[in-house]
Amino acid sequence: QTLGCEAHLLERQELQQLYNSSGLAGRLQGVDGLLIQRLKAEASVIALIAEARRQGIPVVVDLDDLLFDPEHAPPPLANYAGSITPEQHRRFQATQPQLEATLAAADLLLFSTSELAEGWQRYRNARGIPAVPVQLWPNLIPTPLRNACRQPQIRQLRQRSGRLRLVVASASTPHLLAWHQQLVPALVQLMQQHPRLQLDLLGSVPLAAPLEPFRQRIRCRGHSDFSTYLQRLAEADIGLMVLEPGPFTDAKSPNRWMECSLMGLATVLSPIRSCRELLGDRKHTLFADSQQAW
Repeated sequence: QTLGCEAHLLERQELQQLYNSSGLAGRLQGVDGLLIQRLKAEASVIALIAEARRQGIPVVVDLDDLLFDPEHAPPPLANYAGSITPEQHRRFQATQPQLEATLAAADLLLFSTSELAEGWQRYRNARGIPAVPVQLWPNLIPTPLRNACRQPQIRQLRQRSGRLRLVVASASTPHLLAWHQQLVPALVQLMQQHPRLQLDLLGSVPLAAPLEPFRQRIRCRGHSDFSTYLQRLAEADIGLMVLEPGPFTDAKSPNRWMECSLMGLATVLSPIRSCRELLGDRKHTLFADSQQAW
């Protein structure tokens, strides 16, 4: 849109309605390109791709998580620390071939990290999937974040008063095992040692039982719209991102670091590959992979 193009968003529910009413052909008339983001090849998606092919419209598929390789996706059930059932986990596994089919049907693939692109090339070669062009498009700054950080947010840490506020944010649940095993014990120790230290938990991060004694200094704020999330993030001094090690997390984008840094927070992160390739330890962030390091 910034370049003067016209973009239309077709949500999954509307796509299903068009498929049911045989309206896909009309919806694609006058379209120059079709970009599919993270949709599995169910009947409506297959029909959409087929109609784009019939009309000579190029199909681009965008993916920002390592979801196509059953060896690494979904993450092991144990990583969810009881937040999903075994049946839900099996359902994730069962739909993996549908995502592979969407990727295989593309004229062009967009990946957000080099780890994703390399992983797809290895997987494609092993499966004999025909090659298509691949481009690397790292995640850029979302507009609400760009607007929020126009004014300098960097501020002195509130060390003198001892009122530092930590924040842990997550929009998903696969990484709860690392939260419980690594970060929670470290936070318990920190909260004991620093009686004025405060903690915010945003999104899907649960209040773990060992942190209950410090409940008066902890805010559990759940999910919110993105602008509110940024406001809540900016109230803290140090952002923490804990992820389990492995290929699935190595391929993730460093979005949390970007959000925290642009909102003026120092950060401590799990050393996933995409972060290690981009960021310098003790220069842009601190890396931690054990309770003592946290």
